[in-house]
Amino acid sequence: TNDMQAAGGNQTGAQAWANTLTMVTNARNAGLTDIYVPTVFVRSAANAGAGFEARRQAYNALLRANAAANGIILIDLVSIFPELDLTANITDTSILIDQIHPTPKYYGKINAEFAKAIQGTWYNQVVTVFS
Repeated sequence: TNDMQAAGGNQTGAQAWANTLTMVTNARNAGLTDIYVPTVFVRSAANAGAGFEARRQAYNALLRANAAANGIILIDLVSIFPELDLTANITDTSILIDQIHPTPKYYGKINAEFAKAIQGTWYNQVVTVFS
């Protein structure tokens, strides 16, 4: 998200997606095989700058459309937690503690989704080996 916010250069969704692909390539070149990438959730325009929401939506669309083709394991946080996709919730401190970062409760929920995805990936690999 920092690439798309004002202080990060107001990069477009496409530019942020290109940055993601570069990081994925670098991770693969370093020997990593399983790359997990989440969708980006809302944050305050006061913190992110005008136009962040449109850039966020464009990035998420590119991620959803291209993750599988690029060997990325998508964790679609905004589909799993629709409240993280609603700009109306930006000021809800039970969701976003500072209009940018999730509360500890939501960090726990997000961590659980990553753990499920990782467990699913590894379980499928073990089953394949022992089948």
